Amino acid sequence: MSVIVADLLKLPSLREAKLLAGSSALERTVSSISVLEYAEPTVLQDALFKHNQFEGNEIVITGFINIKDNVEAQCATIQRLADVGEVGLILYYIGIFMPEVDRKVIELAERLGFALICMPPNRMDLRYSDVICETMEAIFKEQNKGVYYVGEFLDEIALLPEELRSMDTVLRMLRDRIRASFILTDNSAQILNLASWPRDHEQETRRAFSSGKKPGDDSWWIRRFPIVAAQGPTMYLYALRENGIPVDEDTLRQACDVVHLFVNIWSRRHGEFVVSELVRAILKDESIKMRRLAKMFNIDVGSMNAMWAFHPIEHGERKLHELLPQIRSRMDRYFSPLVIDSYEGFVVAFMNDTEQLHALDAIAVEAMESWNDVYLVQAHNLITTADAREAFLTVEQSLEVATAIYVDRRILSLQQIRFADRCRQIISLGEQEIERHTQVLSPLNTEEPHQRQEMLRTLTVFLLDAQCNIARTAILLNVHKNSVKYRMQRLNDRFGYDVGDFPGTIALYTAVALQRLLGISK
Repeated sequence: MSVIVADLLKLPSLREAKLLAGSSALERTVSSISVLEYAEPTVLQDALFKHNQFEGNEIVITGFINIKDNVEAQCATIQRLADVGEVGLILYYIGIFMPEVDRKVIELAERLGFALICMPPNRMDLRYSDVICETMEAIFKEQNKGVYYVGEFLDEIALLPEELRSMDTVLRMLRDRIRASFILTDNSAQILNLASWPRDHEQETRRAFSSGKKPGDDSWWIRRFPIVAAQGPTMYLYALRENGIPVDEDTLRQACDVVHLFVNIWSRRHGEFVVSELVRAILKDESIKMRRLAKMFNIDVGSMNAMWAFHPIEHGERKLHELLPQIRSRMDRYFSPLVIDSYEGFVVAFMNDTEQLHALDAIAVEAMESWNDVYLVQAHNLITTADAREAFLTVEQSLEVATAIYVDRRILSLQQIRFADRCRQIISLGEQEIERHTQVLSPLNTEEPHQRQEMLRTLTVFLLDAQCNIARTAILLNVHKNSVKYRMQRLNDRFGYDVGDFPGTIALYTAVALQRLLGISK
């Protein structure tokens, strides 16, 4: 058995708390608890979410104090926490700092199956520490019962978002339950994955693995177990603890079972040293494995600052299998080194974009002439592999939305994908948020319905399809160029500035994209 959200609500410190949303999360396992002090979705928080290791199945405490009046930021934070596998949020100090929990926040949490728990309002005497202590005590109590936990672990892994379902995550989950370090190696003792306990003792764990002892007189307890994959060579799982304190045999056997089952269910080729595994290591942020593979192939991953992701309009493994050798053969002409393979419905290529942007555009257009049923997303100037992973996850989540906005384009930029992702988030927040972003089009409401529709369509094509080019707009609308000039002048008069000039056009661009997504403008 394990501690679930419903168990927490029975604890003395949470007995007066109220579940506002996410009743479907009551049966979800809680493996840890943490505090979110800084919740505003800014550049600083972007860095927090990119670089912190969220384990999944955590419950988070916050007061939303720095965003107490920003409902949109509160929703964005809940969305991000749910995306990285957290099970819920415990809200403190409602009625003191944050006046109330907005209905949009509650509806979003309910839709995501994310437990939203509110502590008794108007209470300044409540302390985070009470809930933290009782929650961790309950978790440790269950973990120390020595019950069979393999099935529970597999259920937890299956519930994780795909991007978190990696060997690094599995070892971190085992580390936190058993409070020991774990290392997975290939059959030549090269480290593939490492999770250290305590979390900030990675270097000490590495030294212990190499020498069998921590520098000084304190010995380490170390055990090794074979992990046999259904495909590929045998790997080895090492369990390590400082001060010679052993882990009991039954617990170790179950840890081996978890790793063995994960390898054979979700990562059948984890131990094979092939280029495709390097692609997977980059996109799953398995940093140790990535560096090892890159060294084997003599590839400088740090210099590969571009990612191209090809996605067939017709889904299916067969289509990907056909595309991969064709794309690899064509791109080999232009890029060296090139790391390319299929991954999660895409053909993903990493390379060094030493060419000028116009040359890269020409290469992309020439390559895409061979495939009229494929989308290509280009991401350039990626500083780190973490940037590459974040870019791919955004592409995976919002490509469909982007193709609905940019209906005539098969080559898209990462910036367009990110814009589409923002539009998706706006729509997910409901009608009030959509209305706020489309209000900028209200000057057209004075037009007759037919003329309003004509002007709105011209504006949409001009901004989204023709890159603010009048001649291109005329071709796409199948009208004379002078007709477009006349309409654009009327639009300028209605809005009070020249459409195409910034920053005024930014709001118009978002508004017409939202309306196209909602089927209001074609």
